[in-house]
Amino acid sequence: AELGIDPLPPFNAVPAILETHLHQLNGSRFVETRKKNYALLREGVLQQKPDWYVLECGNAPDVPYQFLLYRKGKTELAPLLTQFLQAGVGAVKGLELLPETRKLLGSDHPFNNQIALPLHQSVTPGQIEHMLRACQAFLK
Repeated sequence: AELGIDPLPPFNAVPAILETHLHQLNGSRFVETRKKNYALLREGVLQQKPDWYVLECGNAPDVPYQFLLYRKGKTELAPLLTQFLQAGVGAVKGLELLPETRKLLGSDHPFNNQIALPLHQSVTPGQIEHMLRACQAFLK
């Protein structure tokens, strides 16, 4: 190679590319996005469905990646989750408990009746609106 010519230009460009992508991975921005998503879902669910309860995050500096809601009393989760999934909402059962714990708590305990909706930083405002419309349609 001649003096001044980079013999490995594509390989030497990799650190700059990584730096660009890593700059976008801003942890505090992710937390702020999750907090905003949580607030939108919380306000919407509590406004639309007063019989449903939202698991509060408290004053923690971080917010979980899932939004948990439940209704007191036994709730048939399987048909509800199927409806959400068919509508394109990635809803799952909120907590998976050990069988003995589930039995000890009883079928009407909130921990046995939780639905979890995605809340992570990749969820867009449009997806939040879609989830709220699904909650309006499917939650009794």
